[in-house]
Amino acid sequence: MILLILFIGLFAISTTDACGACDTKHPQQHYCDADFAMRLKILDVSRESFIRGSNTVTAEVINSWKKGPAKGTFIFHAPASFCGTNFHVDRTYVVTGTKKFTDDGTKYWSHGSCDFGEDWDDMPAQQKKGFKSYYEDLCDDCDITPTRLASNIKVEDLENDYRDAATYWTPTNCYYNPHKSQAYNQPSNGEVEDCEDQYGLCRLDRRSGECSWQLTAEYEECFKHRDDYVIVSSGEFAITDVAQCDSLPNRKKRRNCRRRLNEQILEEGILRF
Repeated sequence: MILLILFIGLFAISTTDACGACDTKHPQQHYCDADFAMRLKILDVSRESFIRGSNTVTAEVINSWKKGPAKGTFIFHAPASFCGTNFHVDRTYVVTGTKKFTDDGTKYWSHGSCDFGEDWDDMPAQQKKGFKSYYEDLCDDCDITPTRLASNIKVEDLENDYRDAATYWTPTNCYYNPHKSQAYNQPSNGEVEDCEDQYGLCRLDRRSGECSWQLTAEYEECFKHRDDYVIVSSGEFAITDVAQCDSLPNRKKRRNCRRRLNEQILEEGILRF
């Protein structure tokens, strides 16, 4: 029994490590990096595949935005493990992937555990619009690179209450910190969305030559709500500048804000900007 428990534990660790090995990508970057991007209705998922460790997925093409057949049946190979997308028959998904070849030169389409695969009904409207039209036009202009660090760029171009602060998020340079958004979006609160993932379009400003998140109404509302939650409601703290504390409505909250910030600076070594 002990050996069985140890085996299960080791298996869980190894599979978790494998699932966690992917670099976090914005949906726009998924589209740009992929060989194919399609909207598919799943017809069949078979364990029989000439690719070891993969399922053969047969799907009906609804939309083909990047390579792949424009209509008809599309067959691709996806991981048979629980890592990645769990495709269900009769459900519709947006799927990205790559074109690969076997040792004998046979071409096949592959959807890896790190590729984008989302149920169409679960995707926000902005992501759907991105895959249908926007992302294709933006691929040559900007790259979106994830980070885990606080930005040293102040939020000066967004109409919220904390424009004088440097935080974990900023529209400038298409700054992308999904890890912090996920860290605050726990089941216990469910208050924080990944605004860049859900509503972000990374566009090049031809005049300045810089890429930035497009300030749509949905993105700005999400951004402000996220900052409001983190600074006021969360037991943790996600800012790096005491100037943000000055925006709070009363003296007690401003004092507690400064105290918590100083404690976090000491614990984590976060620099003031």
